[in-house]
Amino acid sequence: MNRWGSKFQSGGPRYGGFGFPFFFDKKRLQALVLDEVIELHQRAVQGDKQAVKEAYSLVTQIRRPELPNHLVEAYYGSVMTLMGRDAIDPMERLDYVRQGLKSLDKAAQNEPDNVEIRILRGYVCCRLPEAFFHRTAMGVADFKYLIDRYQREPHIFSAKFYEQLLRDLASAERTLERNRKE
Repeated sequence: MNRWGSKFQSGGPRYGGFGFPFFFDKKRLQALVLDEVIELHQRAVQGDKQAVKEAYSLVTQIRRPELPNHLVEAYYGSVMTLMGRDAIDPMERLDYVRQGLKSLDKAAQNEPDNVEIRILRGYVCCRLPEAFFHRTAMGVADFKYLIDRYQREPHIFSAKFYEQLLRDLASAERTLERNRKE
C-alpha cells in the first residue's frame, strides 16, 4: 500500500503502462511511481527477492532519457546491484553490479549534494565485497560527506540515522584497513 492507500498496478494501455490514466503529467507520474520503487527497495534490501523484481520492473519503466531524474537513476543503480545479489550466474551477478555502480556514480556525479543519492551509493559500496569491487573507499567518502552535512544541517536526517552512519563509517574504515594489511 502506498501513502494514498492504494497499490500501484503495472500495465495496460488504458493506464499508460503505469497503473495510472495516460493523461497524468509524466513528471508527476514518475514521482508517484518512484514512491512505490522506494517502498519496494526497502523490502528488497531486507532480502525480499520478489520486491527486487517488482522494483526493477517499475524503475525501468520510469527511467527515461526524456525525463532525466538523478534520484531515479540512483534507485535504478541500487536495484541493479540487488538484482546482482540475487542472480545465480556469476557473470550475470557481475554485470548487474557493474551496471548498478555505473548508474549510482552517474547520479552522484550529476547531483553530488543529494543526500539520498549519497546514502544509496555509500551503503551499496560498503556492502559489496571489497576484494572484488574495491568500492569501500567510495562508501567511506559518501559517509564522511553525509556526517559533515549533518553536522552543518542536523535537520537533513534523524540523529538515530546519524549515529548509525558513524558506526557504519567505523566498520567501513576497518574493512579498508584490513584489506590494506592483506
